[in-house]
Amino acid sequence: MSGKFKLALVVLAFAALVSVSSLLSSLSPSDGRLPATISEEKFRTFSLLDDEDGDGLSNRDENIWRTNWQNPDTDGDGYSDGEEVLSGHDPTKRGPDDLLNSDRSLTERMSSLLLGGYIKGDLKPESSQYDTALAAIVDEIFNEHERRNTFIVEQLEIVEVSTESMATYAESTADALSELFYPSGIAVYELMQANQRDSLSTEQIRGAADSVDRHAATYAAIPVPKSLGEHHRRGLTLLRMIEQELRTWEQSESHDPLSATLSATRLGILVTDGFELFLRSYVQALEAEYGTPSGT
Repeated sequence: MSGKFKLALVVLAFAALVSVSSLLSSLSPSDGRLPATISEEKFRTFSLLDDEDGDGLSNRDENIWRTNWQNPDTDGDGYSDGEEVLSGHDPTKRGPDDLLNSDRSLTERMSSLLLGGYIKGDLKPESSQYDTALAAIVDEIFNEHERRNTFIVEQLEIVEVSTESMATYAESTADALSELFYPSGIAVYELMQANQRDSLSTEQIRGAADSVDRHAATYAAIPVPKSLGEHHRRGLTLLRMIEQELRTWEQSESHDPLSATLSATRLGILVTDGFELFLRSYVQALEAEYGTPSGT
């Protein structure tokens, strides 16, 4: 099972929860009152498909967004209310500053995409576009999570290839595997266990991130023979990815449950599949330089 597929399952599971709690609660005004343009008696006469002004939002959908059900362009900016909702713009506010909270959490972003798809009709169970629309949302959330988790990989100290530099590198990286990568993996594993027990604190996540940061800095400082530079950078990138996911987990734990869940899931993938792939490439890189030991 690929890492992206595992993350997609998390997003889908979360979408199932959000679609029940967020969509249903979003289908009525948060303050319990109908907009002044629609009387309660009139609202009850609308069917689910009625769209008086033909703007792509049904009359009931107009109630959700507090738009004028008899005006296809409530804010008068030249774009229909339906077009604005689907493109992430506020249909009640003229541009240019009319984006619907561009710094929203990933959880809010998911809720917005689900609601937009539901209003459009693609996310209704009977829609022929249901699977395609849901897959597009999964891709969007996955890509957005990656965009928000940027990190910097330090410049390496590259040295000429020689018997001495290769021997020094092999010794240093052997220590690194036991003193840097192994503790990083254990730290993440312990966080997962604490998370399952509901005994995890943000201080624990921050402590693990700081520890991985120190390990990565130590690993980055190892002089690398030119022929092994690409391999070494992969190991450093792996450590920095783990650190960044820990930072995101810590920062999202209290206000963005979807982002925190995705980071925790991705960490599990990085310290299992990621470490395994790196160790395999480590052995292959050394074998390419020294040859396969006899008898193996």
